[in-house]
Amino acid sequence: MPSANATLVESELALESESSSGLIRQPERPRLPIQVPVVAELGGTSLAAEVLGSTSNVLLVEVRDASAGLPPLGTPIRLRLEWDRQVLHGRLAAHGVSGRFLVSIGERPIRRSRRVAVDLRAVARSGQLSSGAIDVRITDLSTGGARVEGMLLAVGSDVELHFTPPGRSAPITVLGFVVRSIDSADLPTVGVAFRLVQASMDVLAASTLPTTAPS
Repeated sequence: MPSANATLVESELALESESSSGLIRQPERPRLPIQVPVVAELGGTSLAAEVLGSTSNVLLVEVRDASAGLPPLGTPIRLRLEWDRQVLHGRLAAHGVSGRFLVSIGERPIRRSRRVAVDLRAVARSGQLSSGAIDVRITDLSTGGARVEGMLLAVGSDVELHFTPPGRSAPITVLGFVVRSIDSADLPTVGVAFRLVQASMDVLAASTLPTTAPS
């Protein structure tokens, strides 16, 4: 059986080989270390779960039993990763849909201020959108995430954004997940965190953007 590192390298090379046209096809479910079986210990109970997505300080976790109740926000969490016996410590940051929740890792907050104000047209696709795909606008952007206007999705929802970053001539497609709903905006607006392991991250990093956590 190939190692986790070998699986990750093969996944990245496969993505890079498909990026010559500027349109980067992403896997339906990213491989290790994104999708990892874990045991989540929180609120005095242990739950079998999977890490479905991550940024540098936030994990998207889905419990296998969607009916399992979750404790209040801020509850300490210990995640035991089955494939390499690593233990991660964090806190419950947000309740999502279908057994999903967000975990803030370490002391760094989910929300960060270092972003670039932009006005970019984009197409958003998600299984949670009734039409499948809609036109939206990205109003600020970083290498970690984006603020997206014109879309209302629950926390934890998967979303794919297709847009052209500043300073680039070709569009890219980026996979992410919703980390918060922004109620103060005039239009339905969400903060989206970009998944770390995808070839489009290299393209986005080459644009004039700061490296930061998700919106």
